[in-house]
Amino acid sequence: ILLFWFVAGSISGPVRRLCEAARGIGEKKFQKVETKATVKELCELEDEINQMQDKLLKADEAERVFFQNASHELRTPVAVILAQCEYALGNAGNTEELKEALEVIQRQGYRMSRLIETLLTLTRIEQNTGYYPMEKANISSLAEDACRDMRLSAGHGIAIETEIADNVYAEINPQLFCLMLDNLLKNACRYGRENGKIKVTLRVKSNEIELKVADDGIGIGERDLPHIWERFYRGGNSRGKKGMGLGLSLVQQIVRYQQGRITVSSAVGEGTEFCIIFEKVREEK
Repeated sequence: ILLFWFVAGSISGPVRRLCEAARGIGEKKFQKVETKATVKELCELEDEINQMQDKLLKADEAERVFFQNASHELRTPVAVILAQCEYALGNAGNTEELKEALEVIQRQGYRMSRLIETLLTLTRIEQNTGYYPMEKANISSLAEDACRDMRLSAGHGIAIETEIADNVYAEINPQLFCLMLDNLLKNACRYGRENGKIKVTLRVKSNEIELKVADDGIGIGERDLPHIWERFYRGGNSRGKKGMGLGLSLVQQIVRYQQGRITVSSAVGEGTEFCIIFEKVREEK
């Protein structure tokens, strides 16, 4: 009886503390569990609960920061729109002043629309709702079209050079692939030097497809480099530049969704290069 009582106590105590920890998770009270259990299975359960709490804590913090940043990004255009409306209703004395107020409202409205559309795309990708079906597509053609379109709006005398292999196929979503490349090209134009160049390379290496977008612009600081994928993050070099800080986060999510991987290398004052790897599929005859 004494032996049974001792064994039962050594099990029920840790189990009770694990139950308390589980209830705490439901109330968002995260704290490390130390049951001092001697049973192997209970020790494994304790480790799993602690790891789960760490992940939930990080997710909770990321969610808080995200909503804080999203609220900040939306608050500014909303404030501008309301201010312009109040001015137009109370003070605008002629058609020219009304037109100017409407132009400001339109610009801020477009800004809000782009932000909402980007957040909606990120949500659809993360939840994998099937909104973006995968298919075998000729990414050589898609890349050529994206570069051709960007040449028309690059500005600052920036030249876009291409070295794109013919008839390269990958299992992707064409809409997301074009959105990904468009964001990388816009980013390169935004931070590129005047009269500089952007080079887009697409080639096949063994069973992989390598897509590179390189510029000779201002580069990314060493301290900023680990954070460029974070939503709404704006590095020191991005001050005074247009953007919401969502482009690279969207690019990373698209690459992951399409079973690829992305890396970046950069040096301040020399430029930045993004490299994306996709799995190669058999070419069309």
